[in-house]
Amino acid sequence: MKFNISMTSLTHLLKILKEHDIDVPANGRTLLKTPRSGSLRITEKSGGKYTYFGLKEGLTHTLSEQDTSKYDHFEISLNIDGLPIFKSKNLTMWPLQCAVINIDEVKNSPFVVALYSGAKKPDDLEFLRDFMEELQELIETGFKGKRIVLKNIICDAPARALIKGIVQFNGRYGCDFCDVKGAFFV
Repeated sequence: MKFNISMTSLTHLLKILKEHDIDVPANGRTLLKTPRSGSLRITEKSGGKYTYFGLKEGLTHTLSEQDTSKYDHFEISLNIDGLPIFKSKNLTMWPLQCAVINIDEVKNSPFVVALYSGAKKPDDLEFLRDFMEELQELIETGFKGKRIVLKNIICDAPARALIKGIVQFNGRYGCDFCDVKGAFFV
C-alpha cells in the first residue's frame, strides 16, 4: 500500500466508496486478500500482549504460489521495529516480520510472524522465544526439503539496542562498535 494507511482506515474508505455505488469489497482484508485466521492466542509476555502467528505459517502462505524447485535453500530476513500506534495513548507495537529474500517474486512481500504490543518497549527478549525456537527447528530440519538460512536482522537503533542488550545510541556507552565513553554537551 503506497500510503501506509491502517486496515481500519482502508475498510472505512471502502464503505464510503460503496455508499456511492462503487463496486469494491466491503472489507480491507478482502481487498488485499489478507487471510483471516481462526482464533488468535493472545498472551502476556515481556510486559505486554503478544501473539505468535508462526514462521512456518508465513512461509507456507508466502511460497504457496511459487515454483521453488530451482532453490536449494530459502534466505530469511527478519525485521524488528517498534512503532507508536496512537499519539494520544502510550501504546506501541513491535511486529516481527520476515521476508524470503532470495526469491525475487516474494522478496518484497514481508509477513508478520509475531506481534507484541504494550505501553512501552518489551521488558525483555521473551517475545522472541517462539520465533527463535521455530527458526532453530527449521534450520535443523528444513522447510519443504529446503535449508533455511537467517540472512540478516534489520532493526532501527532502539530495537538493535534492545536485541543486543546494550544501551541506546544516546547513552553514556552508546556505541556498540567501540568502548569510548560518551559526553553530553548542552
